[in-house]
Amino acid sequence: MADVVPSRCRGVAPIALVAAVLLAATAGCGRRAAAVSAATTTPKMRDGGQEAPPPPDAVLRTLTPGDIQREMHKARGHVLFVHLWASWCGPCLEELPLMHQFAGAARARGAVVLSISVDSDRSAIARIPALLRARAPGLTATVAHFDDPEQLTSLFSKSWEGAIPAMFVFDRAGKLKKSLIGEVEGDDLDGLLADILPPPSQAKTPAAKSPSRAR
Repeated sequence: MADVVPSRCRGVAPIALVAAVLLAATAGCGRRAAAVSAATTTPKMRDGGQEAPPPPDAVLRTLTPGDIQREMHKARGHVLFVHLWASWCGPCLEELPLMHQFAGAARARGAVVLSISVDSDRSAIARIPALLRARAPGLTATVAHFDDPEQLTSLFSKSWEGAIPAMFVFDRAGKLKKSLIGEVEGDDLDGLLADILPPPSQAKTPAAKSPSRAR
């Protein structure tokens, strides 16, 4: 079973709550979690129909749940870190510089890092590339496009209710090994990296054999 490391702020809101309500409820907690919710992830309605996904030039990539699943499958053979965040999530923004450093260190050890925004507002999505260039240039501007939050949450963990920021760690066989839910600190990420991808040990010089005694 994968290790689940919750935020030190123990209250994790169910996925149906809007982010604004959750952030207000968790005010004053040093390590908070916002929630992916239907209210903030369902595309807005316009002219009686559902608004189309953002244009390709708005972000580098827009991924459906099926696309994300394929990306995860392509990572088989490597340790995979999946990072979920949003521009409306205060704790997510605070930890972006740490995630930039973490992504660089993880990739240097051969891991794959997939960072995904769950923003749905078109104006917010359009600002994501500039936001990441300023705070976390090592993260690719990628946005999830989905109609039902469960389509997304079920990809990573059956027990995840959508609290963000979130990190899911999969081993080389694609099995979930660990989860970090809620805002993290540098020591958390350093410990995670050391636990999952310890640096290669220096090759030990074979001990010299004692010369055989002449008979």
